[in-house]
Amino acid sequence: MRGWEKDLAFAQLALSAKIPGGVTYGELRLYPQWDGLRSDPRFARIVASPAPAQASP
Repeated sequence: MRGWEKDLAFAQLALSAKIPGGVTYGELRLYPQWDGLRSDPRFARIVASPAPAQASP
């Protein structure tokens, strides 16, 4: 994937993670189609944004 393609992918992924019905936390963490983007720090930031909140003890 070329640099500009990766930039576009991250822009779309960031938008999708924020909208109802978009990509979910579980999909980002588990689905193999995201493997090509996982090594980029931007992916970690996107995954962290819709992460479910931890319950208080």
